[in-house]
Amino acid sequence: MSPITALAIVLFQVLPEPAELPPPLFLVQDLPDASGTVTQRALVRVALDREHKCSLEAIVTKDQRFFGHFGGHHFCGESHVATRSGGVIDTLAKKVVHDVQHGELLGFEPGLVIYRVDNAQQTNAIYTFDLRTGRVEQLAAPGHWKLFGGKSPDKRKGVVATRGGRFSVTQVAAAETGREPAGIDLHCPSDRALSGESGLCVWLDSERILTHDKAGELLVADVQDNKTPWLTIAGAADDPRNLPRLLFDGLGQIVYRCGGTHYLIDVQTPSATRLQWHALGHDFEASAAESLGAPRTIRYLGKVIGQRVCDPFAVQTAPGLIAVASLEPAPANTRPFRCLALWSLKRNQWHVERIYVNNLIGFAKKR
Repeated sequence: MSPITALAIVLFQVLPEPAELPPPLFLVQDLPDASGTVTQRALVRVALDREHKCSLEAIVTKDQRFFGHFGGHHFCGESHVATRSGGVIDTLAKKVVHDVQHGELLGFEPGLVIYRVDNAQQTNAIYTFDLRTGRVEQLAAPGHWKLFGGKSPDKRKGVVATRGGRFSVTQVAAAETGREPAGIDLHCPSDRALSGESGLCVWLDSERILTHDKAGELLVADVQDNKTPWLTIAGAADDPRNLPRLLFDGLGQIVYRCGGTHYLIDVQTPSATRLQWHALGHDFEASAAESLGAPRTIRYLGKVIGQRVCDPFAVQTAPGLIAVASLEPAPANTRPFRCLALWSLKRNQWHVERIYVNNLIGFAKKR
């Protein structure tokens, strides 16, 4: 063995391995024209180096209708992003591989994107897009994918709700053949982080639905629409600017928003506790806002790391990382706009990119 080879082996054994790169963040950016009208939007990759310094790269720029407004996009496959309408972008090839603007993304099966087209030309037609071959197929027997609204955990029923506690339930016939209930279903509450609920109701189990009527009055109903008073929250009041909603926080807990106040719902008790801190996931929290548009205190492992005007249900987190679409002060004579604010534990500081953020998709999962 030569001295150089021996030295290389020693150094390899002694030197620490290089730090792993943190996951990139993906977001959709508004691109207003000279008059301020948003005519295009871009999928942007925010890369972090080993020192957690940011660099931004536009992956795809398209007409604003391709992305739609305020989210609903998800990661799929090894390197793809599916839009809320069923379009697909290959982030490595940096191109749109499936251009759909008028569909509804339903979920994913291994290697497939599932979406619905329901308009004057096509009624409840369910399609798959194959990420590997690019093939599009209309499903003759879509099974649970054809259900509308939020789905029961057993994926046999779908519920669509309206105000006043009213809703309708559809079911997949027991004898009907169709898809296996596999993959990721955006409208099934078994994965709270991907729940496609409207906020008007949520499944407690495969037979019971939690909904709400007047301010602070929560009801439980069965699939035959038989309702029972379940919980009354004293002091809850309506606000026309903040209609009541049932939401899921970063830990999958049910949160009831009534007016400007949020309540954490304990299903087992049942009871409601006024929220002081919103769980964002990965040990991050945001304080309840004192008023509409007021800054929220953000903390990590109980330690305050800053204040941001933000929606706690639109924040994205990863271990030691948090990204916020933050309403930041703007130059004189212009309105504030939503910028990207990113904090990392490694740098222990906020980095703000003054771009027009439409929505945050999230940090890419490690492969």
